[in-house]
Amino acid sequence: MVLVTLITACAAPNSEVTVDDMAKQIPTQASTQRSTKKEPTKNWCAELEKMSFVLTDERGQKLEIEDLVNYDGNISYELQTPNWILPEAQELFDQGRVYALETRFEDAIASFEQAAELDPSWPYPIYEMALTYLLMGDADKALQLYQQVDEMAPEGFFTAKVAIDVLRRERDGVVEEGSYIAILYLENLKDREVRQATVKALLEKSEELPRAWQVFANSIEDPEARLEALNRGLSYDPDPQTKAMLLINKAMALGNLNREEEAYELFTEVAESKSTPMGPRYQALLALCLLELNE
Repeated sequence: MVLVTLITACAAPNSEVTVDDMAKQIPTQASTQRSTKKEPTKNWCAELEKMSFVLTDERGQKLEIEDLVNYDGNISYELQTPNWILPEAQELFDQGRVYALETRFEDAIASFEQAAELDPSWPYPIYEMALTYLLMGDADKALQLYQQVDEMAPEGFFTAKVAIDVLRRERDGVVEEGSYIAILYLENLKDREVRQATVKALLEKSEELPRAWQVFANSIEDPEARLEALNRGLSYDPDPQTKAMLLINKAMALGNLNREEEAYELFTEVAESKSTPMGPRYQALLALCLLELNE
């Protein structure tokens, strides 16, 4: 069985590792080969090429769609760099991130605000401002800003949709306060066993956290157990970003269990749904394109 490891990149270029930067295994040959009875409804690779992402290999070299035939290795992708960002706004934004890393939160917010004023169509300064307020303990202000980001970029921007969902659950008392920050911490833990133990403790306190179930599932090696965890996450009315990622991971788990038709149907559902944010849609299209090229 040949596997391609897809490393999902951020929704914007040249940024730090984010919640979705997890290794995903997409079986591309025998393990997920569809029955020949099912005729493809679309040219998935053509759909993939319509999106403004760049594929690169392990060495950072750009990959074209035709390079994916029988490809076995790491694939990274990122959104192409927008050419409309004002240099002055970029400079203020970069300075704000430096201040945030130094825990100079007030200075960081001031820089992000100035960047947003200079380039009001750019959601990134608002996004970083939301996280900064969250780190300062002002969840209400953070939620307001994440909602602003979602209005500016309804197709999805980093984890704004996840943040809105979890912060609303916190506000309504459905989950514990601080759950979103806990999820951000968990998703960047490198040690699988530590991550699994920590997320289990979080879910014992706050079961209705779909994103936490996704993190938990990604720490499980057994595909049957992973599938059970993913279904638990799907049962708690996830936000569009998390739902799409849960379905993508469920498709991969089904593929590893040789349930190829079900896997293909889930990838198709994510790719075709109007509610799927841009990042997960690209992942689903990439998986379908890989299957198309290697069947």
